[in-house]
Formats: sequence, structure tokens, C-alpha cells
Amino acid sequence: MTCGEVRDRIAPFLDGQLPEDEARVVAVHLDECEACRQLVLGLGALPLGRHGPPPVRSPEFWGSMDRALKEAARQPPSQGERVKAWFRAPVTTSRGVAILVLAVLAATIGLHLVRPGAPPPPLPIQAQGPPPPTHGAIAPVSHTPVRHQY
Repeated sequence: MTCGEVRDRIAPFLDGQLPEDEARVVAVHLDECEACRQLVLGLGALPLGRHGPPPVRSPEFWGSMDRALKEAARQPPSQGERVKAWFRAPVTTSRGVAILVLAVLAATIGLHLVRPGAPPPPLPIQAQGPPPPTHGAIAPVSHTPVRHQY
């Protein structure tokens, strides 16, 4: 086993989490390699965190924690809490795209509403107006349905 492979396994080795055959190979390497042995000795001299090992929690603590989590899961968050959580959450790709689309849409609508200038010219069919009246001929057909009352 190389020094790099052993260094990847030092923490599990010290915690007793390596399988027995791997632990034996690491132990043999540590007996033979001075650099890796010094690394392990240096790690053993380091304090665990700032205040020592974490406290051991009683089963009652974990039971009360489980009950509190289940109770919190039963109560849905209010609308205000959901909005606040949405703004506090990290921006993901999908959320970033949604924000970008909304911003572009708002800018487009805003620019359209405040754009100065004359109204657009009428369409050609609107510019013609109604057809001139004809005398003695058949009146133009109306496309408006006629409702008869009987």
C-alpha cells in the first residue's frame, strides 16, 4: 500500500472503522514508514475540537427531539414564513432562471408602458373605413347575426 492510500485511511484506522484486513495492512505500513507514523502520532496529539469530544446524549433527549420534529412537521408554515424562506434559500439554477425571466418580463412591460411616441398607425383594413352606400343596389351583407323575437 502506498503512502497516499494509507493517508486516505488514517482517520478510519484511528476510529477503528476499517475492515480487519485493511487495518492490518495500514498497521504494517505504519511500522515500516517513518513519515506516515509521524503523521499518525501528530494527529493523536491534536485536541478534538475546541472543547473536547461532543457530549453523549441520552435516549430521552433523542426521544424529545423526535417528538419535536414530528410536531413541527404537522404544522405547515404560514405564507409569510414560506416567502421569507424562499428569499433566504440559496439561489439554484432553476430559481435563478425564474428570477431572470420575471425581471426581463417586468422590464419589457415597464418600457412598453412608459415609451413616448405616437400610437402605431392603423392597420390597412381599419384605415379604409366602411364601404360607401350604394343607391338602388342591394345593401351590403351584414355579418352581425340578427335575433328575432317570436
